[in-house]
Amino acid sequence: MPRLLAQQMDRDLDSLTAAVKARDAAPVRGAVLRVARNDLDLHLRHEPLATVEAARLALWARQATLDGAARDTGAIAGDATSLELTWDRVEDDTPPGRAARIDASLKALCEAADRKDATAAQQATARLTSAL
Repeated sequence: MPRLLAQQMDRDLDSLTAAVKARDAAPVRGAVLRVARNDLDLHLRHEPLATVEAARLALWARQATLDGAARDTGAIAGDATSLELTWDRVEDDTPPGRAARIDASLKALCEAADRKDATAAQQATARLTSAL
């Protein structure tokens, strides 16, 4: 395992452990998603990029759902950017009808993030999750 990834995984597992011990659901959900993203980084060494990035897209959509529920418009904007960058890597490997639904939902999410509209972002994220 690459040294930096091991350090990142250790840090995120420690955060997850602390959140579970504190019985604090929101930090648990965030830490679980970070650990899952770290796990996907490990999969990149052994699985096709499209497979890993499609899974990463779903994780970022879950993160956007959490940030929308928290009404954290700064985090939503970051999630939208991460989703766009990830989508760029897998869009060509996605069937056209599904790709169109994802594109439309992602565009709506980015527009909501630009307006700092957490409610619209939550709605767009729900459509994106469904499209994925």
